[in-house]
Amino acid sequence: MENNNASGRYFSLVESWHWNDILSTLKEFYPEISLDENYKYEGDDIIRPTQFNLDRMNALGVKVKSIREIFAECISFFQSKGVL
Repeated sequence: MENNNASGRYFSLVESWHWNDILSTLKEFYPEISLDENYKYEGDDIIRPTQFNLDRMNALGVKVKSIREIFAECISFFQSKGVL
């Protein structure tokens, strides 16, 4: 992806998830995974995920995938290779 108006380095990230969301989505896409049942963060352990300003990314027309899309594609790929 090239854009002559771009300068510097940019990290494309649409969203940030809490570990609870990451692990429960992983379990949703790959139910066979063995997760410690105590993986849930609760109470004071729950921290608000990082927030990002996407103005520059949007202005450059950068298209990125959602975390759910990335999980689905990664798990499908690893299953097709026999890793999962």
